[in-house]
Amino acid sequence: MHRGGTAPAGAGGLRRETSQVGFESSDHQLNTRYTFDSFVVGKSNEFAHAASRAVAEQPSKAYNPLFLYGGVGMGKTHLMHAIGHTIKKRNPRCG
Repeated sequence: MHRGGTAPAGAGGLRRETSQVGFESSDHQLNTRYTFDSFVVGKSNEFAHAASRAVAEQPSKAYNPLFLYGGVGMGKTHLMHAIGHTIKKRNPRCG
C-alpha cells in the first residue's frame, strides 16, 4: 500500500503527487465543531443526546453498545464526535 509522497509511475511513466492522510494521528479524526456544547437538543433527539452523554461519561458501562439510528441531518455523526471529544478530554491517553 502506498502512503503519500510520489505515486508509482503510471501510464506513460508520469508520476503524480499524493497527499498523506495521517490516520495514525487521532487529532485529525474528530471534527472540532461537533461537541455536546454545539449540539441542538430537541424533542426528536433528546433521548439520543442523553444516551450519548451517558456513554461519554462512562464508556462501555451505559448503553453498551450504543446504536444511533435516524435520518439524514438528525445529528448521529455530531453525537459520535462529541462522545469522542469528551472521552479524549477526560482521558488524554486515549488520543
